[in-house]
Amino acid sequence: MISELSEFLYKYKKEVALIIITALTTFVFTKVLPTLFALAKELGAYLFALVTGRRKEYRFEKRYLSWLINEHKYLIIVPSQIINPDRLPKQPELEDVYIQLQLKHTHEKVVNLPVSELVKKSSKTVILGDPGSGKTTLLKYTCLTYARLANTSRVFFNKRRSLKARFQSTGRQIPILIYLNRLSGDSTILSTAEAALPESLHAIYPQQYFQKLLEAGKAIVLLDGLDEISSQSDRDKVAQAINSLSNASHEDNIWLVTSRIVGYKAQLQNSF
Repeated sequence: MISELSEFLYKYKKEVALIIITALTTFVFTKVLPTLFALAKELGAYLFALVTGRRKEYRFEKRYLSWLINEHKYLIIVPSQIINPDRLPKQPELEDVYIQLQLKHTHEKVVNLPVSELVKKSSKTVILGDPGSGKTTLLKYTCLTYARLANTSRVFFNKRRSLKARFQSTGRQIPILIYLNRLSGDSTILSTAEAALPESLHAIYPQQYFQKLLEAGKAIVLLDGLDEISSQSDRDKVAQAINSLSNASHEDNIWLVTSRIVGYKAQLQNSF
């Protein structure tokens, strides 16, 4: 058997050598070089942040994006009489099971309105829906997608192209996801976003990071559950705060607000 193999290799040594060289070349160009380029790009980005005095922002942003990805990676399964949880994976990944929502313009016939229409630069949109219609899941999926995109090196072209294709994204927007029912007392929208961070991120949070994102037009702001604020007067105050903050921020930011239909009184119609 060994002698036959040796004879075969000797007889077809050129062909075997070509196969090995081709395999090694493919491995180098598809795996090794992209990884080296990505590491070089990361090093370059870090050095640039160091020179420009943005080391703290760079360090926080990398960890913040990783936290967002881990926080929203899995779908939370709510007990249901329709779906047997025993037949589902214990922790299904959101990106594997997400289904595009049917969206429509207010008072118009239902059509498959792509979410890409809602996340163009400078867009401000209120998404209305009944309980359980997928509003919060949509914001989580949007947050996860933009976090992955911002955290993926341009060297990984295919992965970035796949992420961009979800919403036809054109820029690098950093997601800020805020659950509006967590606002309390004198807290502001941005202070609520800061309060939601884990202690490990609080410890390295650069002063006014979220505010600076808005000023630079590099944010996609996802505000969930305007209707979940307890009283109508408080909802009106929060709506006014959203109006003021969005109007005072850079026009390139993207704003998405969700609410149940019955809890929304068109408080944002002047700017959204």
